[in-house]
Amino acid sequence: MLSILKSVTPWLRKAQNPLRKPDPSVLVQVAKQVDGGEFEAAQAELLSLRPTRLKDVERRLTLVLWMKLWRERFREDTAALDQTQHWFDRLETSRQSGDIWPSIATCEAQFDTIGGQEATRSLVLAIWNWLPDTDYGLQYAVLSKCFLGGDTALLEDLFEHLLKDDRGFVPDYWQYQTLARRWSELGGARPEARVADLLERAEREELTDLFDIYRCMLRQTDVAGAFERAADLTDPVERERLAGSLLGASQPNALIEAAVALHAKLSEERDELDFMQARLAIAQLRWEDALALTGPLLDHRELRDQAVCLRALALAHLGDHDNARAAVEHVRFGQRAPWFLKGRAAMIGMTRRLLEDGGQPVEALASPALAVRQGLPMAQALWIGPRLRWIEELSMKSYLLNGWRYKLYVYDPPENVPEGVELADAASILPRDMVFTEGDSSGAHKGSLGAFSDLFRYALIHKRGGMWTDTDVVNLRRFDPDGVRMIASEWTDAGLVGPNGAMMAAPAGDPLQRLALETAQELLRDSTLHFARIGPELLAELLGDLGAGSYRLLPPQFLNPIGWMEVGRLMEPYEAVRASQSLDHAHNLHLYTETWRTIGLGVNAPPEGAGFLPTLYRRMMEADRPGPDRVREIIAA
Repeated sequence: MLSILKSVTPWLRKAQNPLRKPDPSVLVQVAKQVDGGEFEAAQAELLSLRPTRLKDVERRLTLVLWMKLWRERFREDTAALDQTQHWFDRLETSRQSGDIWPSIATCEAQFDTIGGQEATRSLVLAIWNWLPDTDYGLQYAVLSKCFLGGDTALLEDLFEHLLKDDRGFVPDYWQYQTLARRWSELGGARPEARVADLLERAEREELTDLFDIYRCMLRQTDVAGAFERAADLTDPVERERLAGSLLGASQPNALIEAAVALHAKLSEERDELDFMQARLAIAQLRWEDALALTGPLLDHRELRDQAVCLRALALAHLGDHDNARAAVEHVRFGQRAPWFLKGRAAMIGMTRRLLEDGGQPVEALASPALAVRQGLPMAQALWIGPRLRWIEELSMKSYLLNGWRYKLYVYDPPENVPEGVELADAASILPRDMVFTEGDSSGAHKGSLGAFSDLFRYALIHKRGGMWTDTDVVNLRRFDPDGVRMIASEWTDAGLVGPNGAMMAAPAGDPLQRLALETAQELLRDSTLHFARIGPELLAELLGDLGAGSYRLLPPQFLNPIGWMEVGRLMEPYEAVRASQSLDHAHNLHLYTETWRTIGLGVNAPPEGAGFLPTLYRRMMEADRPGPDRVREIIAA
């Protein structure tokens, strides 16, 4: 059999150029490694090659080497070998013809066999030359695949390639968010410094203002000021990108009016303007106006399902429960709606059921006056990992300072556990071999243990009873959850509330928790499950289908006085946040670890500066002397 080294030698001669990196000797080394069965070493070398630094012949050769590697790796696995050969053949067709969509569309199907990095690397190598001249929709799709593949260097190279070689390419907010998220996970230079360097390399400094607006939106800081600057953008493509981002982004109640006003300045699309006005009408409880504005949108291909969701909520508040239910089911069980709209429909279904049963919407409820009895109430949580981070330490310390017992379920004891936390065996609730992380369908949440945590909490409450808390919840007030059935809630958009399982309680054997556990286990058979499916969305479905019964649904201010859409406010000046009314009636403060990670503020090291959260962290770590209101005393000091 002809060695791989001999078969690629003609390509290497074409690649000779001592002024370029990588030196073709790297590719020679890879060929030798594949010939010698050193597959892990060959894979590492191939993944280290940056497409922006390769000539066309080198990219072609690298693609050939990937196929050679797969052929050797899967020599004993016929199915995998056939799949990778079909994948390579499809890539070759795209590379030669410019018909790149078939390769883009089937890229994710390769993830289970060769992994996300190798699938997206090979895709980009094959279609590299065609990307600058293709339409924005296909460019968007490739960037999305590369984000899911988890290869930050590849994602950055692709951004640089498109920015430099397609002068009309302008990323939207969501694309900026994906790159900033990956950069934040890498550590090192802050994303804004990396953005400046990227724009300089691509000679696209004219996008600096737009990217700075994106930065404020992502960090959830001075968003109102960013909106004011956005209104002054003059480039039509930049205005279009920002308008599109506003159309799909959730907004807190405090910003929805400004977001709608900005969109009206950026867009001239009548249907989009009406949809944004309908969102504002929902937030302002103008139900008839919402119906009038969404009626003409029912034939709009892109906005129809979103409009149906708004109509369902308006109909429920107007007492038309039959039509509200039909609208909810149209989205939940339809084939066209994306997963996040199905989840939104489930949340609206929960509100509809509460109203139909004669109750109030969750957001209108007052925080309950839960008893403070003698003895120590108990909080229960799960941790999987070698050490607790600063957020978990802060959360646990807050409960201990307020006089709680804190039982932490673990599979292996982690480092940094605060004194007083009781460790318990997580395997007594669910066996270790059931632990899983979220896959590619969870997007930015890929690799998270969040969905397993959802499954675990249902099993724990059903088996042992008591209160569950996430490890990113700071307890502000002591209360006794013993014997109480309760589920927290959160704002998911202006005017829309959904359940939040970060805090739940019920006695052992509770039927709802048992049903949640059984349903979640059934849903987990679907490999395309997204991150919220067995968490908030499942809880909303059950509450919408069965009613709240004896459960007490807690208003958003109980757990989430500062919601996930504004968690960046916690970095604002201490006194400004401390004095805000949002904390006055709160029992807890949910820090939203996943959002903290997404917006690029970091979870591995404590935040620095004089902002509210850095200051609170320092004070809490130095505090002792537990008491029923100790955390509030620390905040007020």
